[in-house]
Amino acid sequence: MWQCGNCSELVENDFEVCWNCQTERDDSVASIRSDPQEWECEACGAEVGIDDDICANCGADISEVAGPQISCPKTRLLNILKVLTEKGCISRFSEDSENNFEVFTQYSAAFDMMTWLKFEVTSDVMRVRFTHLLGTLDLNQEFNPHDLINVLMSNRNSYNWTSGYFSVNYLGDEFWVYLENSHFYLLKWHDEEIADAMSLQFLDLLGLGIGEPPKPIKMFRQRH
Repeated sequence: MWQCGNCSELVENDFEVCWNCQTERDDSVASIRSDPQEWECEACGAEVGIDDDICANCGADISEVAGPQISCPKTRLLNILKVLTEKGCISRFSEDSENNFEVFTQYSAAFDMMTWLKFEVTSDVMRVRFTHLLGTLDLNQEFNPHDLINVLMSNRNSYNWTSGYFSVNYLGDEFWVYLENSHFYLLKWHDEEIADAMSLQFLDLLGLGIGEPPKPIKMFRQRH
């Protein structure tokens, strides 16, 4: 087999012209060995090359002949969320977009708060960004600009000795206020170990979310 230098198609050695684009064989393009060059990733089933260390489709480690040491990241994310559900940290979850999940907690219905987990996976590290919508900015006539300075000062290092900080997003003529944090976990850890560490992340921020935030943040009130 040889690979066309114009369109990258694979062509049998018996042919001197690419069947796909009619480009003549270039002597500078080395012939491809006829022995098997691909097999299936054991994590997701996608075809991977013999020299590949990481599956291009799912990111699994395929450096060992025995197969990936780290299973498909998407499968792991779902498993971690299931463990968090079993622990009672969340009641359920749904995928908003690629690797971004809305999770439902005890505050979702009681306070109309919303929480998201965004997963970013590399070859050996998982970064989890926790975003918790807790209220709005109350910019009425009594608003004091110094209050915003106090909020920024409270964010220094982190808010109230937690790992979280306040952030604001302007959407639909409203300033929405969030508590956010990010943590990193090694993919060599078991899913249960990552879920245990993430449960502390929930306690850290959700416990804070019930307290009274500084002005001009107006937290959603509990339903009656």
